[in-house]
Amino acid sequence: MKDPDDSKTGPKPKYQDDFARQAYVACKEGGFTDVKLAALFNVSKSLINNWKKDHPKFYDALKRGKDEYDCEKIEAALNKRAVGFRYTETTRELDGNSVMVITKKVSKFVAPDTKAAEFWLCNRNPDRWRKLKHVELAGPGGSNLLGAEPVMAFMVMLEKLAGPEYVEKFKEGLAKHDSSANSKP
Repeated sequence: MKDPDDSKTGPKPKYQDDFARQAYVACKEGGFTDVKLAALFNVSKSLINNWKKDHPKFYDALKRGKDEYDCEKIEAALNKRAVGFRYTETTRELDGNSVMVITKKVSKFVAPDTKAAEFWLCNRNPDRWRKLKHVELAGPGGSNLLGAEPVMAFMVMLEKLAGPEYVEKFKEGLAKHDSSANSKP
């Protein structure tokens, strides 16, 4: 979709070196998006994109500012939700002279949010906290996906390595699996 500001006639605003600093501060402190930056500089979003291409310092300033905002503000808020936090709830009421006065202060605790904790852990250390999914493979109609030969070879190897009692347990597991797969509608 075409940017509505692109249809403006007249000379395009000229890029100034200080725009990189201003964009950095706006992104870092206010979490500005490219659209908000365009409003700040009174230009179109497409001109912001052109400045990013034509002025590497401007692009780097935006990237650094947005990253620092994400790290300092958003990560801190997510972490706060993940571990829980305390806050003070203040109640104010009008007194007899129509003046607002503090009548009560109560310390409250917001319990940790398990979804926030899960998200934090899965993204911070994915090798340790990856979401595991159990996937069961079966052939047509729930039949055994492997043919008889690989299963028999596995059982011979299992008997050599672990002993005959493990082969019996394996057979029992196969029988349970086959009976539950065949009993499904």
